[in-house]
Amino acid sequence: MRGSLPLTALVVGALALSGCGGEESKGEPEGWKTLRTPRVTVSYPGEWKAQSAAERGEHTQGAAVVVKDGRTVAKVAVQLRFIKNGDAEMAAAAAMGSVELGGRIKGQRKVEVPGTDDARRVDYTQTGDGKPGKPAKGAKITGIDVVGVDSEDAPFLVRVSATEEGASKRTLEKIADSVRVTSGD
Repeated sequence: MRGSLPLTALVVGALALSGCGGEESKGEPEGWKTLRTPRVTVSYPGEWKAQSAAERGEHTQGAAVVVKDGRTVAKVAVQLRFIKNGDAEMAAAAAMGSVELGGRIKGQRKVEVPGTDDARRVDYTQTGDGKPGKPAKGAKITGIDVVGVDSEDAPFLVRVSATEEGASKRTLEKIADSVRVTSGD
């Protein structure tokens, strides 16, 4: 047993430095903000603009965007009760079905989302249609949907999408990785 205390201290220190073993390591990145809905939170870059209830629509409980030259080039949005009922697999199927015509599903997989045991991620691409306020016609849009079942056993959707001008794939990944299900208290 001699030497086991230094080894234990080394392992604990390595875990602390690597960010393993604690919820705090998955907090909001420096300079970022958090959309807080009744049961789901998601972080986004500080330069993005949170939308008011009137701007985001009645079925979206939280959203933030990047607008350039009058066009939305990046967006994160949270919808609670995305579908009436079901599990994460059904929510993923509904999310894939809601990708606009001309979109292409790149894949779907199970992911870990703190606060739920049942979550999926759907990766997709779309092409901008040029409609007012939307990305320019022909613009490549990369999207990530994180779906699951929240603390009230209701399906949720967090949709993150951007043109190359709006946000990098790495930024979209960080946003998707920040999704958390909360208790609603």
